[in-house]
Amino acid sequence: LHGAGAASSDAARCFWAAATLRWRQEEFLTGAKEMARPLLLQCSEQDLSNIAWASASLGFNPSGWISEVVGSYARQYSEACSPQAVANLLWSLAKAFEGGFGDQAHDVAMQFDAAILSCLPSAQPQHVANILWSLAKLGVPLDAEGKLVESLSTRMSELLEDAEIQHLASGTWALAKLHGTKQATGRTLEFLRSLVDFLRKARVNKRSDSPWRVRFDGLFLSHISILCWSFARVMVKERVTRQLLRSASRQLDTFTDEGAIKAQEHANLLWAYAEACEKTWAGMQKPYAMLKRLVNLLCDPKLRLQGENATSFAAAVKALARLPIGASPQARQWMQAASVRQSKRAGHAELPPGEVVAMVRSLASCRSLHQRMMTSSLQFLQEDSRYQELQPAQLQMLLDALALLRPRKLAPEHLRFLQVVQGRLNDFPLPLLTSTLSRLQLLEGTEDVLIAASKRFEDAELHLPKQWWKGGQKEHGEEGTELSLWQWVRLVNSVEPTPCSAGSAPRTTEKLAKPFAAWLSGFLEDFNLETELLFAVLEEREDIKTSRELLQESAVARYRARLSALDSLGPRFTPFAAQLGLNFEANPPSDLQAKVWQQRREEAAALEGRLRFLPHDLPDAGGEQMAVLQHFAVANNGGAEPRGHGAVSGEESEEESEGEDSSEQVLLKRGMLLAASDATSKHADFKVLARLMQDLLERDKDGDVSGDVMICTDKAPCLSSLGAMKQFCHQWPKISLHVSYTGLEKSWSKEISSLLPVADPQGTVPPDGATPAALEEAVRRALSGRRAGQTVALLGTDPRVRELWKSVCATGVRPSGKNVPGKKREWQDKLKYFLAHRPHAFRLDDGEKLTVRLVENRDEESVAAFEDLRAAVEETILEFLRRGQTSRDHKGGGGYVLVEDVACTPRVYSLWQKLRFDSSDRLAFYLRHNEAFEVWTPGRAASADEAFGLRSAVRIDLREV
Repeated sequence: LHGAGAASSDAARCFWAAATLRWRQEEFLTGAKEMARPLLLQCSEQDLSNIAWASASLGFNPSGWISEVVGSYARQYSEACSPQAVANLLWSLAKAFEGGFGDQAHDVAMQFDAAILSCLPSAQPQHVANILWSLAKLGVPLDAEGKLVESLSTRMSELLEDAEIQHLASGTWALAKLHGTKQATGRTLEFLRSLVDFLRKARVNKRSDSPWRVRFDGLFLSHISILCWSFARVMVKERVTRQLLRSASRQLDTFTDEGAIKAQEHANLLWAYAEACEKTWAGMQKPYAMLKRLVNLLCDPKLRLQGENATSFAAAVKALARLPIGASPQARQWMQAASVRQSKRAGHAELPPGEVVAMVRSLASCRSLHQRMMTSSLQFLQEDSRYQELQPAQLQMLLDALALLRPRKLAPEHLRFLQVVQGRLNDFPLPLLTSTLSRLQLLEGTEDVLIAASKRFEDAELHLPKQWWKGGQKEHGEEGTELSLWQWVRLVNSVEPTPCSAGSAPRTTEKLAKPFAAWLSGFLEDFNLETELLFAVLEEREDIKTSRELLQESAVARYRARLSALDSLGPRFTPFAAQLGLNFEANPPSDLQAKVWQQRREEAAALEGRLRFLPHDLPDAGGEQMAVLQHFAVANNGGAEPRGHGAVSGEESEEESEGEDSSEQVLLKRGMLLAASDATSKHADFKVLARLMQDLLERDKDGDVSGDVMICTDKAPCLSSLGAMKQFCHQWPKISLHVSYTGLEKSWSKEISSLLPVADPQGTVPPDGATPAALEEAVRRALSGRRAGQTVALLGTDPRVRELWKSVCATGVRPSGKNVPGKKREWQDKLKYFLAHRPHAFRLDDGEKLTVRLVENRDEESVAAFEDLRAAVEETILEFLRRGQTSRDHKGGGGYVLVEDVACTPRVYSLWQKLRFDSSDRLAFYLRHNEAFEVWTPGRAASADEAFGLRSAVRIDLREV
C-alpha cells in the first residue's frame, strides 16, 4: 500500500476490512499502518475508532500503535464526542493492555475524562458498560467518589429499564473493580440498590420459579456469578446483598440442568457466598438451609467444570473453607475428587507458592486433603527453591497439613520438607514455634527436628500470660516473651523432655513444666469449684431470695468462662485433672483400643461400663442386677448446624434441630451434661458419656447404681469433656470413672508433682468470714445497750468493726489525717454508706454529728425500696448474661457484668437516685455491701499493670449456695 493520494477514510477501511475478514497478514497491516500514520490528525472520530478497534481485534500493535491512535483521538476530541467512538477506543486500549501489547495504554486512558463526560448524555447501555469495563480492565486509578465514576453510575441508573443483562453484569463488575477494597458509596451505591430492586421486581408471572429468566431471555450463569461476586465485594454489609444472594440461590439449579458450568463461575459463586457469610450475615443466624442447598448443588459429583485449572480450583477450595458447612460430606467428596484430578495435571505452575500453601491449608481445614495433592504440592515447592519464598507461618501451614495426614511412613518429599523446616527454625518466632513442636510430635521419624526446635527454648525468657484468657504478648519494656495459655499448652506437651528423677529438677522441668503446672493446679482448683456450683444451684433454699433462674445462669456463665480460652491440657498434663476426682489408666482393655485405632482419620471414643443396679424398692439382701454397657462415637468435624446451647440431657434425643437459635438459655437439670460450647458437645468422648447418661436414666432413673466405667479415646480429652466427666461423677458418685487415651504414657504428672507448691484457690473468698452479714453483727454488738446511738466516727474505732470493714469496704481503707499519703477522698467507700444501705438494721440521724442506732420499728417502706433495688439489679444482671455482655476479674473468673452498665439501665438508675445516701454514694458501694452480690474492683488486682484498663464488675454471689 502506498500513501500517495490516500484519504484518512481509506486507511480506516483497510483496517476495518481486515478485521471483518479476520485476515491477519502482517505485510498488509504494516502497509496500512504506514499509510494511516501521517493521516491520524485528519481522521474523523469514526475513522480513529475503526482503526483502533480493528488493530485490537487482530492483535496488531507494533511499537504501541494502538496507544498512538487513541492518543491522537484524545488530543483532537474532548467535546461532543461520539459514545460509540469513545467506547471502541477504550475497548481497544483494554484489549491491548490485556494482551501485553501496549505499555502506554494505561497513561493514554487517563486523558479520556473530558471525552467520556461529554458523550454520556447520548450514551446507550452498551456504551456505558463498555466504557466501565475498559477502565476497570486497564486498572485506571480513578477516585471511586469522583465525578467520572459518579457520572457513569448515574447514567447506568437512568438506563436501567433499557439495559440488557450482560450490560448490567459487566457494568456492575467494572464498578466493583474500580472501587477496589472500598465499599460502594454515593451514586454507585444508589445504582446497585436500584439494580437489586429491579431484578427482584422483574417477575412477570408471580407463580414463576425463575423470575430472572422471565425478564431476561439471554440470562446465563456467568451473569449471576458476576453479580454475586460484585455485590459481595463492594456491598457486603448491605441488606440488598442478602436479598440478591437469596434470589440468586433459587435460580442456580435452573442453570446446572445441563450438568456443566464454567470453573471460574463456580469459584466466583462460592467466593461471593463465603464473603457474605463472614460479613453480610455477621452476627446473624446464618442461612444454613440455603448454604447447604448451594454447596450440594455446586459440589455435585456429576457436575462438570469447564476450563477447570489450578487457579479456579484453589479459589473454590479457599471459599469452601470459609463457609460454615464447607466441610459437609458432599463438599469433602468433591474436593477430594478434584484434588486427585489436579495432582495428575501438574498444574501448580499457574499458582504462586503462597497460593499453593493457601490451597493446601484450605483442604486440610475441611479435612479433604488427599495424599496425592500433598505430595504434588511439596514437589512443586521443592523445584527452583520455591521454599525460600515462603514465610515461617506458611511453612507452619504445610506442617499442619502433613500432621493432619499423619502418614504411616514419611515419603522423600516429606523428609526434604522437614529438612527445610529444620534449616529455617531460627526464623520462626517463639510463639509460632510452639505450634511447630506440637505438629512434629504427631509425626514419626522427626526426632532430629524436634530436638533442634526444642533447643530454641533453652535460653529463652518466657512468661505465663497475666490474663490467661487472653492471647499473650510481649509487654513494653519487659524482657522475654509472653506466650498465650494455649501456646504454653503446646510447648509443655511437645518440647523434648528431660528425664526427671526424685530430688532433682532438670532444666526443662524447672524452666517450663513447673511454672505451668503450678498455674494449672490453681486453675483446676477453681474449675472444680465452678463445676460443683452447677449442682449446688439446683438445691431448693428458702434463705436465698435470688431466683433459681439467675443462680443457674450465673453458674453456667462462671463454668464456661473457665473453659473459654483453653481447649485441652495435652497428653502430658491431662492427668493433673485427677484433682477433679478422675482416674487415668495407661492400659485400657485391648478391644476398646482396637475400636478407637480403626478410626485413624477421625477423633473417636469407646466406652465400656460394668454396672450394678439396685432399685430402692428392693431389700438390701437381693435384687441386684448386672449389666455391661458399651458405646462408640466419632466426633462431628464440621458440616452441621449449631446444636443450640451445647448441653446434652440424658432424657433427650441426640437429634439436632436445624437452625436452632444458639442464644437459647440453658436450664440446668439433673441428667444433663453441660458442654463449654456447641462444638465441644460434638466431641467423641463427650458423646459416649452423654449416651451412657441416657442409658442410666432409662434403666433406673431413681435407683442405686455402682460399678466401673472405662472411656478410651485416641487423644487427650478436651477440658470441656473433663468437666463433663466431673459432672457425671457428681451425679453418679458410686460409679468409678476411668479414662485412657493415646499418649497417656508421656504424662509428666508423677515426675513434677513433688516440685509443686500447694495451690491456693484463685477465688475471692473473704478471709475469716469477713462478710457484710458479719460486719452487721459486729455493729449490732457495738451498739447494743446504746438506745441513743453512737456517732459513726466513734463506731469506726471499734476493733472488730474496723477489722471487718477493711474487707467489706468497696475501695479499701486508706489512712487519714493531714500530710498522710493516700488520704480518704470523697469518692471512697465509707462506713456510713454501709449503715445507710441496711435500713432493716440501722437508722442514721444527721444532726450536728452523724449518729447511728439500732432500728426498733422497721421502716417497711424503706426496706421494700431496697428490696426492689436488689431485684432490679438481679434482673439486669440476668439480661446481660443472656446477651453475652459479660466481664471477668483479674484472675479470669467469669459471670460478671460491668457495674456501670448495670447502673445505666433506666430502672436501676431511677431507684438508685432515690435511695443513695448522698451524691458521693455509688451503686458499686451498695453492691459490695449486699450479701447477694460479689463485686470485683481493679484495686483488687495483683499489680497496677493488671488493673490498667479494667473496670468494676459485679456477679451473683454463689459462695453461700
